[in-house]
Amino acid sequence: MNARIQKIKYKGTDIIKVDYCHCKEAELIALTIEHKELILKENKISFFLANYEHTFGTANYMKAAKDFTESTRHLERKEHFLALQAPK
Repeated sequence: MNARIQKIKYKGTDIIKVDYCHCKEAELIALTIEHKELILKENKISFFLANYEHTFGTANYMKAAKDFTESTRHLERKEHFLALQAPK
């Protein structure tokens, strides 16, 4: 598993933490694909926390994010995003 994707446990709940900080487009997309594959492999309801500090959501990344959402919708329960700023 990528060092930027971690499983943490909080009060008995597994949470997938994804660190997108300072990532460029290619790494944003690669992390999103890896996160999606992890969730689909585990095939269970999932919580996740994503940190987007100092990133820029390009059109290609947004396509990957949309694919992630559509592919995992049946398994996602809670999502939290940190350091989101107004889109540029």
